[in-house]
Amino acid sequence: MATLSPLLVSAGEASGDHLAAHVVRALNRPTFGLGGTALAAAGTELHRHVQTTARTGFFAPLSRLPALLQTANHLLHLAKKNGVRHALLVDFPEFHTYLGRRLRRQGVRVLWLAAPQVWAWRPGRLRSLQPCFDRLAVLFSFEETLWRRAGADAHWVGHPLAEVVPLTRLQSRQHYGLPPDGHGLALLPGSRSQQVRTMLPPMLVAASAWRQQNTAPCWIRLLLSDSLPPRDQAYARALARRVGCDTLSISSSSGALPALGAFNVSYCTAGTATLEAALAEAPPVIVYRTDPISAYLARRWVQIRSMGLPNILLGQSRYPERFQQDLTADNLLNDTFALLQNESRWHTAATELRATLLPSESGSMGTRTARLLESL
Repeated sequence: MATLSPLLVSAGEASGDHLAAHVVRALNRPTFGLGGTALAAAGTELHRHVQTTARTGFFAPLSRLPALLQTANHLLHLAKKNGVRHALLVDFPEFHTYLGRRLRRQGVRVLWLAAPQVWAWRPGRLRSLQPCFDRLAVLFSFEETLWRRAGADAHWVGHPLAEVVPLTRLQSRQHYGLPPDGHGLALLPGSRSQQVRTMLPPMLVAASAWRQQNTAPCWIRLLLSDSLPPRDQAYARALARRVGCDTLSISSSSGALPALGAFNVSYCTAGTATLEAALAEAPPVIVYRTDPISAYLARRWVQIRSMGLPNILLGQSRYPERFQQDLTADNLLNDTFALLQNESRWHTAATELRATLLPSESGSMGTRTARLLESL
């Protein structure tokens, strides 16, 4: 790039905010746009916050359509006003399909990081999404092949979670002030309001039963992202206190992986946290529940059997998955005891997972993506 014109960055969810921050830290230029705590800490000037955009379910974006359109149009106005030449969009396809098209019509070159998961559902989007971007940066190697076959300029940049050097279990427990002995169970209900209010209650029931039935020393912690709105944090903390569960606050700038190293097992809402837990050798029970209509459409549209990222990447169901009616306290309890048997196998699984996430190209995910922006 000949000049250091400002870069528009748009990350509409907590996981995307974390990914975008890696790229911004690798760039030497002003950035502004939509994001959260991690992007703000990386120096991005936020004009909208992820708390106004993050929702779950197939129909959740419809309920927020006016606010999303207002946010998109505001970013488009700022892009034109500031002479933006390049934009980095991260995940959040419901929003970025619209924003990407409009930015390109204004002459902005668009790099989309963390491409829509067309391999999981609605593969017909492979071609229909291409007018939304100029170049793709994908997190998984098989995505590069898939998109290139469809004619897209796609590049595998790897996943930043594979770059984290984990602490030992004892070091992690000491760092976070957790008990040095016994089995630890981590509860990660998600970073969005609906996820916490839907997934946390059965997690707490199962965790409480596990603690009562366990003859060995054990303890439980609720891990809450600081990107969760304060009202939802208060709700989750109050619910956890009722069963004697303390809370550990997780910074969105570092993610949950460092803290998860302290735990022996975890309950994780489907998403990036499941990958963090698997890499930290705190094997997850992967859970998800949504409204009945969204669940029905998912069964019709989803192309894969597994919903958990670790199982997808490993090509087999090593970690239990509990969705919809299967998400019960009894099932979670049984899965917990099963995962705690032969714990050494989770080190092998973590090693295999890390190998699937790291390209041979030098640098970090952030620097590799920054290079793609600079050459766009």
